[in-house]
Amino acid sequence: MTQFQLGSISTGTLRTEDLLEAFASTLQQFNRTHPLLGEYLDIHANDAWDSDKAADLLNEGFFNALQEICPPFVYFGTLEGDGSDFGFWPNYDGMTEANIDGLDEFQADEVIVQYSDHGNVTVMDLERNEIWSVV
Repeated sequence: MTQFQLGSISTGTLRTEDLLEAFASTLQQFNRTHPLLGEYLDIHANDAWDSDKAADLLNEGFFNALQEICPPFVYFGTLEGDGSDFGFWPNYDGMTEANIDGLDEFQADEVIVQYSDHGNVTVMDLERNEIWSVV
């Protein structure tokens, strides 16, 4: 299994055109035939970046589609403290809620989560193949 890449996919802009391009490119890496990609191409071909369709595609379509591809304990959205940095980020609150016993390792959502005393986190499948990690 390939390790999921955490981090930014678009920074420093809130322009619909820039965000749609970045979101479409990212979604295409995971699902080359997703129906939203056709809608994006239609907006691009018609230079309709300021349309309601473009705003809906960005705010509802792509946000939902990119959230759906997130592995356990990852969310798609803005980086805390920077509303123009969009990407995939660890959901530490979700990990804390799932680990009600405060263990160094626990199993939830069909994954194993390991915490180190230095704050490192590794999320693995049940066969202990790394899905994502933060050092």
